[in-house]
Amino acid sequence: MADVDIPSHREKLKRDQLAKILSKLKDKYARVRENAAKGLGRIDNPEAVPALIHALTDEACEVRRAALRALADIGSKSAIEALMNSLFSHDAEIRSQSAHFLGATRVYRSSQRLREALRTEHSLAAKENMVEALGRLRDENSLPLLASFLHDKESGVRWGAAWSIGMIGRETKSPQAIILLRHLEKHHDSRVQHEAASALRLINPSQV
Repeated sequence: MADVDIPSHREKLKRDQLAKILSKLKDKYARVRENAAKGLGRIDNPEAVPALIHALTDEACEVRRAALRALADIGSKSAIEALMNSLFSHDAEIRSQSAHFLGATRVYRSSQRLREALRTEHSLAAKENMVEALGRLRDENSLPLLASFLHDKESGVRWGAAWSIGMIGRETKSPQAIILLRHLEKHHDSRVQHEAASALRLINPSQV
């Protein structure tokens, strides 16, 4: 993902398609609006971002989901900013899907906003996706917050925190991550133990 708003030559060639697809975002049928949002992601033009942001208020959940995916596919600065802002939506599904797509884009700068959102998140699905997104972004600054979720009451959150710490450790070889993983080998949750052991083997097979 480029994370910039400079249209490429390919994008300029597709501007005639943009207006046609944008008009379908206002169609009375949800399926047509959903396909329009998907199409905007495929043409990969940052000029579609304002319309996709508006589509996040669509009454149909499938249209909102398609709009979020399209923003991630475009990956421009404005598209990533829209996804980060959506982490604070009143709609838990939008928060959850925004986190998922931010993790997929691998835009490192979004990790700070994810941490801010995670600290106050109450939806289980959104919390799990935010925790895992932090692992995909591989930011060492996320380690203290992830460590705080290792004893969450939900097993999925605990496992996600362990997985994310392992991902960060594998990418950065962070001593802090390795220390956390060593402790997790004695965690009360067997899934967490297994994840920690697997991560340590991948970080440094000779010392496991």
